[in-house]
Amino acid sequence: MRMCLLCIILVLCFTVCSLASSVAQVSFEQMVKTSELIFQGRVSNIICQLDSPNAIHTYVTFEVDDVFKGALQSRTITLRYLGGTVGNRTLHVSDVVTPAIGEAGIYFVESVAHPQAHPLYGWDQGHFVLVRDKNDRTERVFSRSGSPITGFSNPARKAVQLSNGIAFGLSTADSASRAAAMALRDFKKRILEIARRP
Repeated sequence: MRMCLLCIILVLCFTVCSLASSVAQVSFEQMVKTSELIFQGRVSNIICQLDSPNAIHTYVTFEVDDVFKGALQSRTITLRYLGGTVGNRTLHVSDVVTPAIGEAGIYFVESVAHPQAHPLYGWDQGHFVLVRDKNDRTERVFSRSGSPITGFSNPARKAVQLSNGIAFGLSTADSASRAAAMALRDFKKRILEIARRP
């Protein structure tokens, strides 16, 4: 009897919830056209908060370096992600990966006014990491998972499929080929070209 009570108490004290997710692959052009905000920035702060008895959110604050699409009233923005840990309670949402403190990147925000489970368009597909090349000091673009973004492609569109973390229309290389990653200036140029199209 004591063991049963102890088990129940431990389960209640160390609650870990898990939610599954399925995200459709989107096109890079669709991400640019549909995202409300696209910015370059660096993560400056992360906090987790219990917003209701069953909802934990992680709030990620960015120092904004440049805005490629949309408008901001200040040089910082805080995005809300579903999930996180507060005390002994954890809410884990499959495929939700928040940026780390100090990360520099380009972020495609689906909606500023209407927070969702994941704030970025296509989840990982709208999350790009910038890494400065040690040889020529050029900032280069990588997927959230570390694949070098090498360019843009226009293959025949396939039937709707689940995301692999890379938007349709982007070319990638093996993660070992870091020097193949495209320069930030070229990536930005492409974003602006698509965003300005009627």
